[in-house]
Amino acid sequence: MKRLWYLAAATLAGLALVPAAALAQTVGSQPTAIGVAVAPRAELGQEVQVQARLVTASGAAIPKAVIFFTTPVTFLNASGDMVVAQATTDAQGIGTAVFQVRQSGQVAVKAEFRGDATYAPAKASTQLQVVGSAQLYDQKAGVHLPGLNAPVAQDQVGWPHWALSGWPIAAALMIVWSLFGTAVYFLTRIPAGAGGGEQDRGEALR
Repeated sequence: MKRLWYLAAATLAGLALVPAAALAQTVGSQPTAIGVAVAPRAELGQEVQVQARLVTASGAAIPKAVIFFTTPVTFLNASGDMVVAQATTDAQGIGTAVFQVRQSGQVAVKAEFRGDATYAPAKASTQLQVVGSAQLYDQKAGVHLPGLNAPVAQDQVGWPHWALSGWPIAAALMIVWSLFGTAVYFLTRIPAGAGGGEQDRGEALR
């Protein structure tokens, strides 16, 4: 048992002596440069196209590299960059993606290459002016049943139309309440029948 404790302690001590850089993912040392371009102006909720070009220090294109596009976001008291799209560069080192702008004002659009086994990471940013104040979310309260309190698509016909409507639920409820009413009806007749039988037997004994 003591040998196991000694072995575990030695393992932990060895890990503590390993440099943090050795534990991290190996990233290449060849320098890179990246540029990003987007339309200067867009409407809130509009889908915009963004492009980035990744090259080496000498200007040669870097193909098949993953580019992440981010925009800043704030939630409660925390803020950071959120990935809104990603793309893989082509033979010219260009990556193209489309994302929807969901905040108004001056928005920083960033392109980020996180590096690989050969090339070093690179970042670039540009500005996008977003105008408008349209509500991007359509909130609907309550439960919507197609065919009962919500419309059903016109292309739904036959069995799918009936199955996706609210009528199966309504029919099931009608059957349940009908059975319940029938049971209550027969229960109310049992005491009256039983009392009548007692009275008839009493008259017969007299």
